[in-house]
Amino acid sequence: MLIYLGAFAVSVGIAAYGEHLRTKKNNEKGFYLCLALAVLVMAVLAGLRDPSIGTDSVVYEEWVADAKLQDGLLACIRQRHKTEPLFMTLVYLAAHVFGDVHWLYFMVDLLACGLFMIGLVQYKEYVSVPYGWLAYLCLYYGDTYNAERQSVALGVAFLAFSFVWKKKYHWAVLLLAVSCLFHNATFISFGALLIYILLQHFDNWWVKGGLAAFSVYLAFFSKAVVRLALNVDFIDRLYGYYYDANAGGFTLNPIIVRLPFLILPIVLYRWYAKEEGEGRRRFTRSDADFWIVMILIEMATAQLRNINVPLYRICLYFAFFRYLAIGRVVKCVEDERLRKLLKAAMWGMLVIIWIYQAYIQGNNAICPYTSEILHIGRETFF
Repeated sequence: MLIYLGAFAVSVGIAAYGEHLRTKKNNEKGFYLCLALAVLVMAVLAGLRDPSIGTDSVVYEEWVADAKLQDGLLACIRQRHKTEPLFMTLVYLAAHVFGDVHWLYFMVDLLACGLFMIGLVQYKEYVSVPYGWLAYLCLYYGDTYNAERQSVALGVAFLAFSFVWKKKYHWAVLLLAVSCLFHNATFISFGALLIYILLQHFDNWWVKGGLAAFSVYLAFFSKAVVRLALNVDFIDRLYGYYYDANAGGFTLNPIIVRLPFLILPIVLYRWYAKEEGEGRRRFTRSDADFWIVMILIEMATAQLRNINVPLYRICLYFAFFRYLAIGRVVKCVEDERLRKLLKAAMWGMLVIIWIYQAYIQGNNAICPYTSEILHIGRETFF
């Protein structure tokens, strides 16, 4: 546990120093160098872990071992033809260029964290980069140790939405298509794209109320919605084997851990939704509302954990906007005392949530951290 919290503090501290260089010293190069180092810290931590850390990590160890027996990239892709080709390219590189699964772990997190950071920095004028990064680490980083294909795909998809925001839709669609070559379930992000376009043209209380009502319905009747969705052959092939007809229904826990990050933007809405900037990089009320809607949908789809844990990963396609909203809340508040209070509250909430989910509940099976390379065993309390 301690090694994660220490790495989070170092990484966020480096990002915060980078933001200081940009805003106080007008040093853009120093800013980007610091962000690169912040990402590298987390990628190295992921790369040095034992294959036993994370529920799916050992599976990728087998994939790399199998890939070593293949003569070329195409043979490697054909061997696991049901797995997306761009991810199998990473497996091939780990097997034939580096010869070790630890390099796969490193490359996956370098891409996942790096792509998120590149997407986050696009909003640097309107969002606190260090706090958006802190939210990503505390609320999502553990998932990169398991949903490795999905993590890279989500990084590409998140970057795609920065192009959506700048109204460069052709680049956004291209990147979303690329993300599907890492994990084909990223087609879900096209639904978020349609919601964004809808809000750009019809940002009124009727539309937002309808989306909110849909989210509430989805939260309470997720089993019925999933059962209906599985009638579509493509969705059934992706998620049908996860469905458990005897699973439970609505629970409060997924709502409780997300609710503060929905309440804060609403309570601070006059600052949070303040329109700023010019041209394609203008931040509008519609953009702010879109992030709130995504948080609502994330809360609703998080209920899928009650049906089957892997189905819960669907909510991750909407989760990254919550990290933007957290960074926005910290950045937008004009009252200095309130901003300091919010920063302290964010650190407290995010760290407590991470300890509760990763350490107490054992989500993603990442605690305790062990590394044969670093000679860290379970008895070291890391």
